[in-house]
Amino acid sequence: GLLGANALAAHQLVLNCAGVSFIVPLGLANAATVRVAMHLGGDRAAAARQAGFVALALGVAFMSATAILLWTEPGAIIRLYLDSGNPANRPIVGIARHLFVIAALFPGLRRHPGDRRRCCSGRVTFIVSLAPWAPRARAE
Repeated sequence: GLLGANALAAHQLVLNCAGVSFIVPLGLANAATVRVAMHLGGDRAAAARQAGFVALALGVAFMSATAILLWTEPGAIIRLYLDSGNPANRPIVGIARHLFVIAALFPGLRRHPGDRRRCCSGRVTFIVSLAPWAPRARAE
């Protein structure tokens, strides 16, 4: 392919780890939706507001902790997947380290390109999702 096996392997590794940073807050958001609706249905607006803010705080805290982990410990995460001492894995490890920095800086930013809640169109999200590959596509 255009990107090569090493780049695709690194991309899969990073996406697998970075996906956790939004899956847990997504579950919290779904639970919060039920709790807020339950409180609003019971005419308890203050409890609904509190449930919404608690879920928001938990989601932000989890995504922040995940971003810190992706930023500070990419080597430890990579070692869960690959033998970083194996010379055959060195190109994958190098690419994955760069991609982990991007994953740490933009947790939760990647949504599907048609999602219009983030900005007026999906172009910004689409460009950000392609940006990590711009310098790497020519290097392989």
